[in-house]
Amino acid sequence: MPAPIIAIMATSVTPARTRTSRPGRGETLSASAALGAAAARRAAFAFRRRARWRTGGSVAGLRSPLPASLAATAIEPPTTTSVSTTVDTTSATLPVAPPEPPPSPPAAARRARWPWFVGVIGVLVVAASLFALVVELPYYTIAPGSARATEPTISVEGAETFPAGDDLLFTTVTISQDRINGFEWLQAELSPDVDLVPADQIDGGQTPEENQQLNQQLMDNSEDTAVVVALEHLGYDVVSGTGATVADIVPGAPADGLINPGDTVVRAAGQPVDRVEDLVAEIDKLAPGDELTMVVEPADGPRRPVTAELAAFPDAPDEPFLGVAGLTTRDVEYDFPFEVTIDPGQVRGPSAGLAFTLAVLDVLTPGDISNGVPVAVTGTIDGLGRVGPIGGVDLKALAAEQAGAELFLVPAGEEEDARSRVTGDMEIVPVETLQDALEALDDLGGHATDLESPLRSGE
Repeated sequence: MPAPIIAIMATSVTPARTRTSRPGRGETLSASAALGAAAARRAAFAFRRRARWRTGGSVAGLRSPLPASLAATAIEPPTTTSVSTTVDTTSATLPVAPPEPPPSPPAAARRARWPWFVGVIGVLVVAASLFALVVELPYYTIAPGSARATEPTISVEGAETFPAGDDLLFTTVTISQDRINGFEWLQAELSPDVDLVPADQIDGGQTPEENQQLNQQLMDNSEDTAVVVALEHLGYDVVSGTGATVADIVPGAPADGLINPGDTVVRAAGQPVDRVEDLVAEIDKLAPGDELTMVVEPADGPRRPVTAELAAFPDAPDEPFLGVAGLTTRDVEYDFPFEVTIDPGQVRGPSAGLAFTLAVLDVLTPGDISNGVPVAVTGTIDGLGRVGPIGGVDLKALAAEQAGAELFLVPAGEEEDARSRVTGDMEIVPVETLQDALEALDDLGGHATDLESPLRSGE
């Protein structure tokens, strides 16, 4: 019978090895482990009883009898030092805390990488900043300028003048003095009221000094033309000459082969041509396909008659085109009845020609040409009183609106661009000639189309 007892001991002890912790230290055995330990104790107790009465025989196949003390020791339940290495996952146990995560790398090691990283970023930022400041980009910026009163820029000596308000405003744009850098490019990209313009459209390949000098010359010519047109509108004969001299001929144009560079046109359509404006006026009366008869006087030789069939202007198919270029008035003379000067300050360029013309008329005639309504004006003016196109009309419209203008006169064909950025109710009126502009002002309730001519000084 001892053998079965030993078998029970073997199967009982095995679950005891599934204890999750050492007993006797406030920790709990699994249920199966507890049952195994109890069975082992009962078997040991029975064995000791039999050993006390039977000293011979064999236990579990042993040949020599076992002493009572040895038998008790051999079948004693497992000690706490031999049953704490495995977990019984098949038995119900009390919750055990999850294993702790592995230790993190030392903080000092992580921090050691940051100075190097920050240093690289700092170097890149400094390099990019220097690049943006130093490198010049092929652009200029253009932004709304101002809308300034035009009448105060007019000075007259030798004739009566009349008080004029500050209601006629000439508009400007602000152009960067030089080509921009990276920071200025970024500012322009982020601003809805600043445009980037390719450099060749502004300087035409010239240096800033040359471009400034050119624009100053254009402004001077614009002022002189404005004075002449205003005075002639009031009935004065200011410019005289002996013909319109041609500097160049457009290849393939109607004039090609009929007129040579250096020739002077002295008559056109039966009318005398004393200056450039006379020839242009006769051409404008015709249409493409009409014939224009002229009398031409070469630089050395007798006069000769020529007849040319006018073509359509390349950019305007409804306008007549002769194909002569660089026209100037031969033997030009100016006879001003009195002195009129215009001082617009630091403004340059020809786009204020129409505004200057209207301001001269306002100063030289009684009343207020705009009837007290703030009116902004832009557009070039030529000797025939025709209004020409300008640049940046949308930005000038913003300047006019910000100045409180109620009406904005712009060259015909540019009214849509002018409206593109205006958000208020400022009226925009396109004009082709000085007369169109006067009629628009007359609609404001003034007397712009019925101006009184001043008397000559001393008469």
